Amino acid sequence: MVGGKTQGIYIGWNYGAGAVYHSTNGGTSFSSISGPAQIADISISSDGVVYVIDNTLTNRATGQIIQKYQSGSWTHITAVSGDVGSGNLLVSIAADPLNLGHVAVTDAQMDISVSHNYGANWWPNPPALTSVLEASDVPWLASLSGISTGTALYDPAVSDKLWIASGVGAWYGSPPASNAAWNLNSQNKNQQGLIVQKIVKPPGKSLLMTVQDHIAFQLPSVTVEPSHSLAGFAQGGGCDYSKSDPNFQMAQGSY
Repeated sequence: MVGGKTQGIYIGWNYGAGAVYHSTNGGTSFSSISGPAQIADISISSDGVVYVIDNTLTNRATGQIIQKYQSGSWTHITAVSGDVGSGNLLVSIAADPLNLGHVAVTDAQMDISVSHNYGANWWPNPPALTSVLEASDVPWLASLSGISTGTALYDPAVSDKLWIASGVGAWYGSPPASNAAWNLNSQNKNQQGLIVQKIVKPPGKSLLMTVQDHIAFQLPSVTVEPSHSLAGFAQGGGCDYSKSDPNFQMAQGSY
């Protein structure tokens, strides 16, 4: 402890390393604690258990192995299997600092598995999006599926609240250790971060806008979020309308 703070740091690599490393002096020096040579993510619980996604196993037919480091030893905990051959691998693991033994793992399409017993069992397995997308702040987000996922982490101040960076922003919820449905809530008002390709304004009609990843939107108001996009996942391109008939509008996209 230095200044009331622990000095422990764990690091690993996604490629090119041979182990996980630990520092007990705030990063002045590190030593190997063995473990997997390649990891996709790492999370440390408040009771000192280290969880990693072992990225040396990339075949979802057998399941990526999640390992934990506890009391000086590595243990393979339950394999979380998934989409065979799809390349949809596990990307993030999160230990709940306020609930010991609680840990969540997500794959690249926001499918989620949760354990409440230090990884001995997972629900659901394989990971699945059993949650209901709730997006009253940005209604069109509620219709999404299979959106890409970045990092997941548990809130350090609110018990059992999991945050996920996915799609166009942030989502939160409390996944249960079961196959029951639960709400995954959008926290994305005014910050979806869409990349706009083109905007046109047909006379007397709503704005028409094409964007990357979601093709196009009609915007009846510039202050109210649209209820839906005009197509699913795709690359938006150009858009235009007929000068003789503004009701005739076109948006181009590619899948």
